[in-house]
Amino acid sequence: MTKNKKRVRPGGATRSIDLKGELVQELDRSYYGNNKRDAKFISMGFITRLFSPSKLKKSLEKDRETMRTMGDGARLPNCTLEELEEHVRSRAPKLYAILQLIDQPQLIIPLLYQETPITDSIWERHRTHREDLPYCTKDYLRSVRYLSKYAEEIYEKQWYVPPVLRSNACEVFPVGHFRFPFAEEPVKIAEGGYGDVYKIKVAPGHLKLEEDHSYEEVSRNP
Repeated sequence: MTKNKKRVRPGGATRSIDLKGELVQELDRSYYGNNKRDAKFISMGFITRLFSPSKLKKSLEKDRETMRTMGDGARLPNCTLEELEEHVRSRAPKLYAILQLIDQPQLIIPLLYQETPITDSIWERHRTHREDLPYCTKDYLRSVRYLSKYAEEIYEKQWYVPPVLRSNACEVFPVGHFRFPFAEEPVKIAEGGYGDVYKIKVAPGHLKLEEDHSYEEVSRNP
């Protein structure tokens, strides 16, 4: 007697989208061996590749359904899924990645479509003539609607996606949290009067060259 067997057609199964899982895997893959501190990070280059239109749309579709399930359907914007995907990919990829890491990705929808949209610009708004902080302070996060409840988590997770370094600035970061966006382990090339000189390779999307206002994958000496 021949038993019926269930046949699965190649490519016929629908794979679930797990952006958080891929982000966490990238954290482990990007580790370059710093034995003094946690050097794992996620580059903006990786996030750009991960957030392809198809993946992002499927993830955001799930986020919209989560909001409906939570009874927040009234906060859904009057826009297509394609428009939402474009807004996230072009205006808030870092924010959406961090919301993924704290298991609150659906918050990107009310954040982007409230009266004053919250985008990746929140990591630039703290640059003033008195301060140069390309990161969000806890006080700022506590003041933002929808983010205040998760201020502590977001403050910690924002360092997993390092700030963009600027070629014409010497910036100061909290030593206990900052992660260098190095694509490879730094190589010592010389000794100077104020310390050792290393050659480093900055990950794609993390060095802003002020001369032409572009982002490049380059090597530079700190």
